[in-house]
Amino acid sequence: MTKVKIFHAPLQAMARDCGNIVGIECDGHSCGVRGDGGADIVCASVSLCMEMLETGLRQVIPDVDVSITESRLRGYKSIRWEATESADFARFIAAVVAVTLRNIAATYPRNVSIEEIEEEK
Repeated sequence: MTKVKIFHAPLQAMARDCGNIVGIECDGHSCGVRGDGGADIVCASVSLCMEMLETGLRQVIPDVDVSITESRLRGYKSIRWEATESADFARFIAAVVAVTLRNIAATYPRNVSIEEIEEEK
């Protein structure tokens, strides 16, 4: 099972789904549906989401201070950043990735779980 945690900054004027995400963490392998050639398409989908988030934050929006921790062996990746006004594009990219991960979890509930975490002020 892949466990996904979506971290939210304390709510202000923003709605939960569109702006206050400050990090996403994935842990574990999904052991999901096998595609052609035996590749786990569920695990690959989650990994691609995290790679897209990392690429967006490092290369498309390089002015955001990003912290990335990773252990490929156990399927762990944590991507975090500060909730600042200059991180508007980071919040947008994170919102798209979070919606995609929620959709994957809804389609494959035996393989992916989502936990939404509201951080302290």
